[in-house]
Amino acid sequence: MNQIADYSGKHLNFLHYQITMMQITKKYLIYAAFINLIIAEIAALQAYQTFLASPIVALGYIPDFTFIVIAAIPILLMLKRGNPFGFTFFSVLISLNMGILLAKSEIFYAILDSMYYFGFKSLAEYLNSIFTPYASQNVLQPLLGITWLFVLSQLVWITAEKAEELEKRGLKVSKLVVLQWAYVFLVSYLVYLVYPAILEFKIDYSSPPLLTGIAGVLAITAATYLLSR
Repeated sequence: MNQIADYSGKHLNFLHYQITMMQITKKYLIYAAFINLIIAEIAALQAYQTFLASPIVALGYIPDFTFIVIAAIPILLMLKRGNPFGFTFFSVLISLNMGILLAKSEIFYAILDSMYYFGFKSLAEYLNSIFTPYASQNVLQPLLGITWLFVLSQLVWITAEKAEELEKRGLKVSKLVVLQWAYVFLVSYLVYLVYPAILEFKIDYSSPPLLTGIAGVLAITAATYLLSR
């Protein structure tokens, strides 16, 4: 009986230790989830404001609850114990800017010309009248802003995961995590500020706005990751 009681006591102590370790090691991901939730909601607001100023809105009625649906996605992802600002949600936010990207795309207007040639004259003229007024609108800054917030959220999440691994080994890294989060914020924000200035240099080759936006996404992602190593 004493052996059974001793074994049961050891087993309960082991379970208590495991639960305690789970609570400790999960605290950084919990902090990161709340931080990324705030970042995701800020990005969602920015993307939705850009969306409201896009030609897509002129094509039809946009329900008032649209933003509520968009803002609820990070919350649902967080409740599933995932990163509230993952690549899926980032793709949703980028897609909200597609209206202005199309308005600035030569390929899109070439498609309209083809529609006009193949007999869809009324539809081609209608779409052209809607999208053309938005061709001069700046989409680079909102796109870069959303991208910066996404990259920042990924770095916050990666830092939290590394902190969990270190604490499982018995290391105390709470102060280090705070410093790393502050560092990745400063570095990523610096890249976000510098990239538009790079575009001001005059070059002979003019790239389509869509390619420029994609280049900006890749530049911010790569530069921030390398500088934060």
